[in-house]
Amino acid sequence: MSDLSGLDMVLVTDLALLRTAGLSGRKAEYVKGLAEKFASGELSAQMLIEASDAEVLERLIAVRGLGRWSVEMFACFALKRMDVFSTGDLGVQRGMAAWLGKDVAKLKSSGKGGKWKYLSEKEMLEHSAKFAPYR
Repeated sequence: MSDLSGLDMVLVTDLALLRTAGLSGRKAEYVKGLAEKFASGELSAQMLIEASDAEVLERLIAVRGLGRWSVEMFACFALKRMDVFSTGDLGVQRGMAAWLGKDVAKLKSSGKGGKWKYLSEKEMLEHSAKFAPYR
């Protein structure tokens, strides 16, 4: 049995070996980079637990490889945050569109980068506000 913590094991493990866990080369780099942020003290479990939702989002999105959706899912499922409303999540978009009586079989282009959305982020936030802090 190893005396290394999970964090230390990631730090000393070669990227090629991390890839054998099913990670792409890029994702292996991201995992190692995240481990380095924890090792340096830039991030900590305590900080993530105590920080506001906005601060968690800001600090983790700053980590290479982590995007808004990933951080929101982490906040919701790992940190058990109650008021996470991911406007970029297709399931959330479809659910809200159906709740509002829209035809979810039809998408509309947001016009930004070829992405398709059922509702704008602004519309989703306006409609979801009444459910805070349990979105």
